[in-house]
Amino acid sequence: MAGALHRSLAGPAVEILARYPEGRQRSAVMPLLRLAQEQDGYITEAAVEEIGGIVGLSSAEVVAVASFYTLFHLKPKGRHVISVCQNIACTMAGAEEIIEALEQELGIGSEGETTPDGAFTLERAECLATCEIAPCIQIDHDAMVKVTPASALALLEELRSVPSPDGPGAAPRWAAPRQASDPRSA
Repeated sequence: MAGALHRSLAGPAVEILARYPEGRQRSAVMPLLRLAQEQDGYITEAAVEEIGGIVGLSSAEVVAVASFYTLFHLKPKGRHVISVCQNIACTMAGAEEIIEALEQELGIGSEGETTPDGAFTLERAECLATCEIAPCIQIDHDAMVKVTPASALALLEELRSVPSPDGPGAAPRWAAPRQASDPRSA
């Protein structure tokens, strides 16, 4: 292994690399990116260099992988990531109005911007696979369907009001996609 790995990643990285046959360690780039993101909340430049050294890729190649997949973040995200589907079905069902309401309430744009307090990141997504019950938003990893601007703002207030071990405003976790007006709570 070329390059020193951050101490907290060293053990798991060895285990991850052991899963790959000799000469195929480059294939470990995605699990290592995930590991680095779990540690820092996003993929840092130092992590990119470190991972490249470990698997024998240039920093540009590591960034190419990380930037291709939306699950990897190359800059810090808020505690809660709100993704609004902008696929044709969601757009026709009112996604732009939802985006406008969230942008106005949060005071940020919808191109991956984060609120100054670090609580929310708002982004547009391509197809969240709920076209038949559009429009859809995803909050962290939970899908909300048949969303309206008013119900999106109500969900935002719910996020702000639910305490968590990580601090104020952590998201409730729902087991399955739910209608935004559904009164169930965590």
